[in-house]
Amino acid sequence: LSLDVVLFYFFWEIMLLPVFLMIGQFGFGDKVFTTIKVTVYTMVGSLLMFVAILYLGVAYHNEFGEWSFAYDKLMQITTIDYNAKVWLFLAFLSAFAIKIPIFPLHTWIMETYKNAPTGAVFLLSSIMAKLGVYAIVRFMIPIFPDIYVEFSTWFVTIGLFGLIYFGIAALMQDDIKRMFAYSSASHLSFIAAGIFSLNSYGINGALYLIIAHAIATGALFLLVGLMQEQTGFKTIKDLGGIAKKAPIFTFIFAVMLFANVGLPGTNGFVSELLIIFGIYEFSP
Repeated sequence: LSLDVVLFYFFWEIMLLPVFLMIGQFGFGDKVFTTIKVTVYTMVGSLLMFVAILYLGVAYHNEFGEWSFAYDKLMQITTIDYNAKVWLFLAFLSAFAIKIPIFPLHTWIMETYKNAPTGAVFLLSSIMAKLGVYAIVRFMIPIFPDIYVEFSTWFVTIGLFGLIYFGIAALMQDDIKRMFAYSSASHLSFIAAGIFSLNSYGINGALYLIIAHAIATGALFLLVGLMQEQTGFKTIKDLGGIAKKAPIFTFIFAVMLFANVGLPGTNGFVSELLIIFGIYEFSP
């Protein structure tokens, strides 16, 4: 809810602290390497965003003679040339794209979802990834509207490529958490394509899908985590016969799975349909 970009940046960094602690303390496998990888990726993006925020603050001061980091004030800056705007746009986008994640800044997320405890995975998939999309809509589009429009074709293309690439990768996984990690990245790429579609269909569909995806994916990761803690099952092959042993669990899992793929009648169907309409209108 922060309207000041410095305050937003502060909370953007603070929200990562519990995830780092949870992975480092309660993670699985090579949790030290996983924690370091997450830290390096997120800090690089955050550093670029911090430099961009300082640049905007200085530019506002030079033009208006006062200091302000309120995003409605930063929208009034007129003295930044085109090339500088492009670099500032990319600096902000790098931080948000890493958190979402958008191809090709996704390599940290697969091992993280696999090795992180259930609580950390839930926070990453249901909340933090969605905040990256929210930040693009809240800050980047109002501050850099011309760059957003000019680069939209590129990012719609990247989003659609990520949708297909991550979808195929999900089908090739045997580890359940890695499969849902790739599936989540595929949905988030589709959301990114909707955000850059330049029309209300795509943007509204993307915002609706954020909510639908947060519910379905978060529930799936919680259910998978519960299953692993109770049974030790980690692969798709282990799921054989689980319906007989845990019918209620299987029913809830199936409902969330159908919601995740956007089956008609679930909360994701309308959202995905709106994004499809938006992308078609963007490039009929």
